[in-house]
Amino acid sequence: MKILEMIQKRLGLTHEDLDKEMNLENLNELQHQLDNVRDEMIAEQERKASEKASKESQEWADNLRKARQSKLSGKTTRDSLKKQARINPARLRKLKAEGKI
Repeated sequence: MKILEMIQKRLGLTHEDLDKEMNLENLNELQHQLDNVRDEMIAEQERKASEKASKESQEWADNLRKARQSKLSGKTTRDSLKKQARINPARLRKLKAEGKI
């Protein structure tokens, strides 16, 4: 019964429509409506599957970012120390006195 109710709701049929005689035009119209309903349901399933895949991908990316965060901060610290090591110590004192560092 649930399938019949869903079809009636999607096609906009009433109980009086179910008692009518069918002809070829009515059958063709119902077939086109059923095809449209099927296409809508397929599109909805594909959308749900893509949303699920997107969510899983985002979660994986977040976990990867969290795992690399400590290594990244260590790398940025090492890079800044390498850069400062190439600056003349007198220039560093001058820049610190001027408040630029």
